[in-house]
Amino acid sequence: MTPQYVTTIYPGHILQVSRLAPLKAYGLLVATVILHFLLPVTHLLRVRNTVL
Repeated sequence: MTPQYVTTIYPGHILQVSRLAPLKAYGLLVATVILHFLLPVTHLLRVRNTVL
């Protein structure tokens, strides 16, 4: 098993380990944030369209 979580906990060792691991972690984080922001917006737009 590769210690992928260690790279996120210890930022100093990110460069020593592969550079793709932290990029994947940041990608997942950004994707979850975007989804959390987009889902309520689309829901509100649907409700507004049904009300109008």
